Amino acid sequence: MEILAGINPSFTSLNAKRVPSAATALDATRSELRFDLAVPFAKADPDGRRTLVIGRPKGGLLDRLPGDCRLDDATRATPVLLDCGWRQTVIVHLKTAEGARVARPADRSLANAAGTFTLNVTEQDGWLTLRRDLALAPVAGLPGNWPALRALLLDEADAANGTVAWRPGA
Repeated sequence: MEILAGINPSFTSLNAKRVPSAATALDATRSELRFDLAVPFAKADPDGRRTLVIGRPKGGLLDRLPGDCRLDDATRATPVLLDCGWRQTVIVHLKTAEGARVARPADRSLANAAGTFTLNVTEQDGWLTLRRDLALAPVAGLPGNWPALRALLLDEADAANGTVAWRPGA
């Protein structure tokens, strides 16, 4: 549970339990953290709908941007100081009830001079899989690339790109 609390304190408030089969790999150039969670479902709304919002990873790219880097700024004259190219992947597998009606984000992809953002959501054998990939080019932080970098970061930050809602089937 300590790992979960370090990644996202809200996991503890959800009474989430880390499944023992989790694995972690860390080295000097790459960090990868994988784990399974068993989370009790939130109370359904009056229409019986439940919603899960898959936010950004704590300590991920959006948290590592310099303090003067604000997504609401349409223009920027100075570079965004990034260590190098960056890749961030968020994958969530959600077991859905048989016959459940699911509203999920639409697949999307954006590629530009600063990198790529891809969102794919699939459903197979009662499992919904949401995968968000953000890859930044080594030149992403150049001042001339700010509009392109900002577009990628706005897609990553958009809650609509991580919101899944479902209700039981009739």
